Amino acid sequence: SPVFQKFPLHPAPLALNDHFLDPGFLLNSFHSVYIQPGEAPQMLHHDDGFVTVPRPHRPFGTGVMVAIDDFTPTNGATVVIPGSHKWGDKDHDRAPRREDAVPVVMSRGSAVFFVGTLWHGGGQNTSDRERRSMTVQYCQPWIRPLENQILAVDWDKLDGMPRRLVDMLGYGVGSPFIGYADGIHPWKVAQRRIREQKELRAGSRQGRLTGSGFKTCSTIRRSIIVIAPLILAFVLYIRLTVILVVVVVVIVVISAV
Repeated sequence: SPVFQKFPLHPAPLALNDHFLDPGFLLNSFHSVYIQPGEAPQMLHHDDGFVTVPRPHRPFGTGVMVAIDDFTPTNGATVVIPGSHKWGDKDHDRAPRREDAVPVVMSRGSAVFFVGTLWHGGGQNTSDRERRSMTVQYCQPWIRPLENQILAVDWDKLDGMPRRLVDMLGYGVGSPFIGYADGIHPWKVAQRRIREQKELRAGSRQGRLTGSGFKTCSTIRRSIIVIAPLILAFVLYIRLTVILVVVVVVIVVISAV
């Protein structure tokens, strides 16, 4: 949807990503969060947890959460532990505790940006209203994204997308040449595949209607390639048969004379 294409490309988070992440950063995941009334709090975690590298370390990813509803202390507002992004694995005295977390209170339409090393979690919803949000996560260009965007987004939708977003889906190249395909830029390979797909569809539209549906031009060409030698062999057989008959007749006539 063109509407959702705008979320990952907002200038503010992109500028922050230029500071925290390497050039060519990717779209890690893009999802919505629904916290229903009566829902228990989410376990505290940090989004870089799937990368098994000892802490502290530089962020492997970032995230921006856009509030669709107001975030309040009672409706499940996300909670964060300030300063926890600097914690190391040996900080046993700094184990994440719910009492150290503070809610991110903001009105709908607002957004909060955080790095992947920050401890946080969804809050408990003790209200009678749901709490909704959209979350866009980014990651370093040399890390495999959580969501496989190349499979999640159909090729025929790439032509209408901003090039920056296409690169973030995985069709760009990280320094020096991470992500290349067939020895060239992945977007060139994708464009070639898109052209082939369009040509195939065009051939389908021009194909003739058969009992089972449309037969593509490529299928017809393959059929001609298979049948043509058979027709040629049949013609040669007929000609040889005629010649043989003529020779026999001539021999019979000469013998009779």
